[in-house]
Amino acid sequence: MSLEILLKVFYGWAILLTICMVCVAATFFIHILVPKSLLKTYFKPPHFSAGEVAIFSAFPFMFMRTVMFMRIVGFPNSGKKRGLTQAYQLAPSWFRLVSKVVVGVFILASAPMFALIPYLYFGYCVVHGPC
Repeated sequence: MSLEILLKVFYGWAILLTICMVCVAATFFIHILVPKSLLKTYFKPPHFSAGEVAIFSAFPFMFMRTVMFMRIVGFPNSGKKRGLTQAYQLAPSWFRLVSKVVVGVFILASAPMFALIPYLYFGYCVVHGPC
C-alpha cells in the first residue's frame, strides 16, 4: 500500500467527517425550529415514559430528542414502535424536507466514515511500521 493512496483515503474520510459535523451543527439550529405542536402532542406518555421526558428535556439530551423527532418526521415508518407513524402530519412541509435531508446525509456520510477507520489504522501500521 502506498502512502499516496492512504492519504487520498484519509482526505476522503476527513471530508465525510466534515459533512457529519455540519449535520450536527445544523441539528443545533434546527432544535429551535422543531414545531411546538409536535412536541406537545407526542412528547408525553404513552409515546415516551416520564423518565424519558425528563431526560430528553435537559441538556445535552434535548438535541437527541430533536434528532429523534427529525427521524420520525422525515421517515414516518421509523416511529412504529412508539406509535408515532402519524407525527409527520403536524410538521410543516419544510421541516419534513429539512429532516429528510439532514438525517439522510448524516447516515450516508457516517456509515462509510466509520467503515474506513480500520482501513486507515491498519494502513498507517503498514506504511509506518508496527502500531
